[in-house]
Amino acid sequence: FPSHDTLQAKGYLAKVENIKLETSVDIKKIFSQSEINVQIKRLKNGLDLSNDFIKKIASNEKGTNMIIGMAIKESKDLKNKIIIFAGSLETAENINTLINLEGINCALVSGETETNKRRYNIDKFRDETSGLNILVNYGVLTTGFDAPKANIAIIGRPTQSVTLYSQMVGRVMRGVKAGGKKTCKVITVKDPIYGFRDMSESFFIGKNYGIEKSRKLRNFFTSMVY
Repeated sequence: FPSHDTLQAKGYLAKVENIKLETSVDIKKIFSQSEINVQIKRLKNGLDLSNDFIKKIASNEKGTNMIIGMAIKESKDLKNKIIIFAGSLETAENINTLINLEGINCALVSGETETNKRRYNIDKFRDETSGLNILVNYGVLTTGFDAPKANIAIIGRPTQSVTLYSQMVGRVMRGVKAGGKKTCKVITVKDPIYGFRDMSESFFIGKNYGIEKSRKLRNFFTSMVY
């Protein structure tokens, strides 16, 4: 299989600008050490973070405000198409409401969104002339979603899953030869939790990944663009 660098050089993958939003939140004020240990045990057993744990992290006001601020900043370039991956439905709803209150066109899709409305919002987001350039989502759009011109992903959903992170990143990494753009941005909210991997660093720099995981990522990107 072609390497990530080869796919990028040939124009099938966009060149990525990797940005981390450091919340600098004291995670031990949110969780007890025993709660953190439970999550570390889940990871050792091949599971991702629990939904309750993710929801609690995602409800952090500082992280939410950083996501909103970054989305507003990036939306000033009307050519940008921004997908926000929220960590809970409540957080997704809050982000959507606050961005719209700023007078910026933004839509929400989730598993709770009525089917026709969800399809309408997604189609409008895909349309480069619609004026809808920000799509906030919770629990959907990681697979079976195609918006080649999407070029910015803001990842506010904590995960330690290589597969899930690659799926979120993959929504904006289509290169010109795959109908996408030459460059893209992946903006990841980073909550400092001792014992957990920095997924953005591991994913893009390749640290802490074995051969099997590297193959998995390469296979994912290859299937995405061919």
